[in-house]
Order: sequence, then structure tokens, then C-alpha cells
Amino acid sequence: MILMKVIRMVPGHFSVYEWLTLAIWIALGVMLSSRAKGLQPGKA
Repeated sequence: MILMKVIRMVPGHFSVYEWLTLAIWIALGVMLSSRAKGLQPGKA
């Protein structure tokens, strides 16, 4: 299933907008994860 979305020759692959949305989603996840790690109680 992943290969179907990544390989451009296969019908049903990701469009440019889907790749952009995925990149934004991953960036938001990384930012929120790193922010949450910095807010953990008990860290000095």
C-alpha cells in the first residue's frame, strides 16, 4: 500500500498537494512532540 502511494507510475499515487499536506502534518507533529518533551515536569 505504501509503495502504491510513493511510486508515481502506479495509479493512485500521491499528488503534489498530498505530499505537501503530509510534510506539514509531520512538521507539526515534530514541533508539538519536541515542545511537549520540554514541558515535562521534573526536568531542570
